[in-house]
Formats: sequence, C-alpha cells, structure tokens
Amino acid sequence: MGKQHAPRRQSIRAGAWGLLAGLVGSLCCIGPSAAILLGLGSSSLLFGLQLDQRLALGGGMLLLAGGGLLAAYHARTCYLRPQLLWRRVTLMLASGIGAYLLLGVLTPWAAARQEQALTETTRTARSAEQVPVAAAARLRQATLTVEKMDCPPCVTHLNSLLARKPFVQRFEAHAGNEQLLIVYDSSQIDSARLLATIPQQYRAVLNSDVLLP
Repeated sequence: MGKQHAPRRQSIRAGAWGLLAGLVGSLCCIGPSAAILLGLGSSSLLFGLQLDQRLALGGGMLLLAGGGLLAAYHARTCYLRPQLLWRRVTLMLASGIGAYLLLGVLTPWAAARQEQALTETTRTARSAEQVPVAAAARLRQATLTVEKMDCPPCVTHLNSLLARKPFVQRFEAHAGNEQLLIVYDSSQIDSARLLATIPQQYRAVLNSDVLLP
C-alpha cells in the first residue's frame, strides 16, 4: 500500500516545490500588492516583504532547480520510469510558473488598477475644488532618488500618495526608474518636510531642489 501511494506523495512534493518557488519569485511585488488590495497602503510590514526583483527571481529559480535535482535523485534511487520523472518535473514547473503569474503578475496588475482608480478619483476631486495658485506661490522642483521603485504597485501607490498632497503641483515617477521629480509649492512646505512625506520603506534621498522660473 505504501509503495502505491509513493508516486502520489512524490507528485504532491513536486507541486509544493513549484508553489514555493513561485511564491519566492513573487516576493518583489506581493507585499505592496497585498497592502494595496487590503487597503493598507501605508503598512510598512507588508511593504517590508518586498525583495529586490533579481534576488526574488533568482531564489525562485534556485528552488525550482533544487526540486528538479531532488526529483532526479528519487527517480534514480527508486528506479522510477523516465516518464514519471518528467511528469513530476513538468508538474513542478507548471505549478511554479502558475504561482508566479498569479502572485507576481496578476496580483500586482489588480493592485495597480485599484490604486490608479483611486488616484484618478482623487485628482478629479482636487481639480474640482482647486483654487488658482496665488501669485506669491514659489514653485520648486525636487529631484529624488527612490530605491524601491522596481514594482508597479509601489510606483502606483507613490503616485496616489503624491496626488493627494495639496502642495504638490505635478510629479513624475515610473517603475524601474529610481528618479522621482516633484514640483511643489514652497510657500506651503520645504524640501525637508517634502522628503519626510515619502514613506521610509521607499528609501528616498533628495538629490536637488531648484526654484522654477
């Protein structure tokens, strides 16, 4: 009876290796995405789950490779047929890719769409209530280096955060680009306090702050 259930247990183990690999590979985005989808965009705990994208993908690939080597080792020691070995490897790869697509692609996409909708709503409300900028307003442009801008949900959350600030006139932030440009009204806030409005998990550093003509 134990020998009959051994192939099933091995298949379940292969699938678990794939799911774990997909989860690790998704850690570059899963934390911020979960925070946004749960309405906890300011949660430093969930944003702290974010890993460097290359590190997360590398860890997932190592787990897949380790699972494949383990499956090959069991096939050799148990004298399994090659068809069973390839079936388990295929299951492991399919579950790994499926988990990564769900957690690392679809979840961030849904989070970005949700945050973009909130940002557009906020901008529309601000445009309706916004009064003309006083002539005495002094516009300055701050250039920041933001380390944690390698995933779309992180950038979308940052865009939504800046869009809700009344002293921010315009800004520019893109995923994969660590440079953030902010044009702000210096009569309402200075550069030090502007930098303090960026959550610490983004690791923002002020590079320049110039007065616009």
